[in-house]
Amino acid sequence: MKEYELTIQIKQPHCGGKFPYKREILEIETDDPVAYVKNREHSIADEYFTVFYEENELTVYVNFERYDAKYIFTEI
Repeated sequence: MKEYELTIQIKQPHCGGKFPYKREILEIETDDPVAYVKNREHSIADEYFTVFYEENELTVYVNFERYDAKYIFTEI
């Protein structure tokens, strides 16, 4: 399995005094980052995903009507 530093940014609703994003950083092991996100987002449909590949980074965007999340996988 590959090791990744995973940064999760979740857009929060506009409320008084809250930061616009909630950010979490994890170190994980997985062979399939997209499957990891789908499992974490509990059976989300494919049409809500956008995936971008860069040199050592994979970014998965999750977009619902009122929920946006960005999962950034950086290989360690």
